[in-house]
Amino acid sequence: MDDESVISQWLISNARRDGRATEAEQIIFPAACRCGERSDCAEQLAAVRKICVTVGQRIEAWFGRRTAENGPFILAGVEVPDCPNIGVVAHSDGDVIFHSVTDAILGSIGLRDIGQYYPDTDSEWKGQSSDKFLHDTLKRASDMGFRVVSVDVTLVLERPKVGKIMPAVVQGLRQAIGDHRASVNVKARTSEKLNAAGEGKSVEAHAVVLLYKDK
Repeated sequence: MDDESVISQWLISNARRDGRATEAEQIIFPAACRCGERSDCAEQLAAVRKICVTVGQRIEAWFGRRTAENGPFILAGVEVPDCPNIGVVAHSDGDVIFHSVTDAILGSIGLRDIGQYYPDTDSEWKGQSSDKFLHDTLKRASDMGFRVVSVDVTLVLERPKVGKIMPAVVQGLRQAIGDHRASVNVKARTSEKLNAAGEGKSVEAHAVVLLYKDK
């Protein structure tokens, strides 16, 4: 997470309704805050207040033996090959990339977490493809005037190795976002044998999203 992301989120959370600069905004626009009345200063502040950032939404899925209940291991709609004995324990298809991005977008637009809208107690979502959650959430954001500017996802897992399919995974997420202007990235790392992911028992996805309010 870079300093600009932290500051942008701080600005959004501390924006004043009277249009004057907050203390946080004075860090970015000191000259603008001194002059107070200049129109270009107001435009700068208004532009910053259209940015919404959610950092570090973490979703974890547990691995189990492949059964009728535990479906295949899927990342951004792509089934991970060469792991016939690994299934994901989940109510839906357990796609951690789509889940983490969905949760991050919900947070960015001020809504509750993914479990509130697509609960695992609802039979409607049983075995559901997770891109449905993402598409529905993107529509919520669009209806509020927001579009996705960038998405960055970090996978944490020890097994199976996913390097060879990462281009397809990135493309799967890009297609799901559905906006050619958006910057989309997915990368993977291990946790050096630490925690459940490091022991090969689970996979984690951490998502950072940046939204911009067009309307």
